[in-house]
Amino acid sequence: MATSKWRQEQNQQSNIQIKNVAVCMYGQYRTGDACIESIKQFYAMEGINVDFFCSLKEYETTYTREVYNKEKYNYEYARDQQHLTEDAVVYQTKQIHEHYKPKKFKVYTTDYENKLKDIRKSILQSKVLAGWVEAVMLKQQYEVEADITYDLVVMQRYDVLVWPKHVFRTIVKSLMDNPVNKRQTFCTADKNLILYQPIEIIRRYNGTLMYPNGQDLWVMGVGNALDVWVYDALEYIPSRHSSNFSIHKFSNGYPQIDTHEMIASASAKMNIPKSMFPYIARYTPNVYTYPLQTHPPKAPLVPIAPFPVRAEYWPDGIIPQLEKLTNEELEKEYDKHIFPGWSSGL
Repeated sequence: MATSKWRQEQNQQSNIQIKNVAVCMYGQYRTGDACIESIKQFYAMEGINVDFFCSLKEYETTYTREVYNKEKYNYEYARDQQHLTEDAVVYQTKQIHEHYKPKKFKVYTTDYENKLKDIRKSILQSKVLAGWVEAVMLKQQYEVEADITYDLVVMQRYDVLVWPKHVFRTIVKSLMDNPVNKRQTFCTADKNLILYQPIEIIRRYNGTLMYPNGQDLWVMGVGNALDVWVYDALEYIPSRHSSNFSIHKFSNGYPQIDTHEMIASASAKMNIPKSMFPYIARYTPNVYTYPLQTHPPKAPLVPIAPFPVRAEYWPDGIIPQLEKLTNEELEKEYDKHIFPGWSSGL
């Protein structure tokens, strides 16, 4: 009996099943046109239903670093923004509906933001948090209306791509029906799990110890993990209503310096497993055949690299057709143009 039980424990399989995936897109559209085809290709996976939920902001900001805002646009604060014209919002809305066919769509207005307390100090973080909350809540509304529960929820910006191109399919495959007690797998059978990635710039250059650093470019929640996270995040969005959680002054108990701290710091409080995205095989001939623990020979493991796309990264100001680039070509563009521009504050 003891031997049989030992063998069962050694062969424990993940009980996570993924059939329905919700991609919650949020924030400013920016270079969304250049990313549409790549994003659609990225989430295309046989046997998996992927639905989009889209919250669109009706303004644009450029650089998060105030020095660039001041030099280039005479913006005094990172909260400064340029409202889009009505035609621009109509165009972006049309693109989103035509290409993503969202189950739920909403134009996020600034009415709420204008009511925030202590606006100069906390507006940047609060705007990001509010964008995440709204996108996930669109998904929640649809779940109630359609009597569906999504197995996996992804948060992503319109202007962000993820390298390598097979990451989504590899992660989904690695979460299902694989041993949970071996290295190079997700060593959990918990159906609620948050996955996030450190932002490359801060990981390389911030020079601090144990910086939590769960960035906002690409986040995954298995089961209801992101739903729980969103409800926790609501406590940290200032409002005109007085409560024990309203932010009245600067506090280092919860991050207010960098938006990239917020996901990791908030999830650390919750009783839900969390993990960084694992390294994956750089070249994977068949992502359905090779889960994380069995990658092809001579295929080095690499970290996942989510990155924003901006025309300023290229000398001629023209974004190449990213959807037509191979993984190798996209990596070269990242090393030569994207990362240098990104790390300089563009």
